[in-house]
Amino acid sequence: MGCDPARILIVDAGKKPDSSITLHASKNVYPSYYDQAVDYKIVQVPPPDSLAQRKVRFNYGFGLWSPEEVSSFSAGIDSIVFIEKEQKWSLNNFDYINSYLFRQRRGILKNTMKIKMK
Repeated sequence: MGCDPARILIVDAGKKPDSSITLHASKNVYPSYYDQAVDYKIVQVPPPDSLAQRKVRFNYGFGLWSPEEVSSFSAGIDSIVFIEKEQKWSLNNFDYINSYLFRQRRGILKNTMKIKMK
């Protein structure tokens, strides 16, 4: 058994009821256990049908979010949209997405990445 930690992505819309985060991405961005029925996914946190689920955790097996892993992951994302009250902002090109996600790595070994509403 190896010593590699679990590689995790957490999408957290925060506590405010009028905030959300939406990822527009190819299905390759999501772990294999996630519904792979379509080639393109839009994942909203919280989901429109369950406003109580404000945080979603995706597990990507073992390993770290190395610069190469972050870059590969970022390449599959078209945009990350943040909405709070009447304000909406988005990251919608590779350089912005990659830079943002690289800065969101957490943990001693950088095995967790968080997309979080501030």
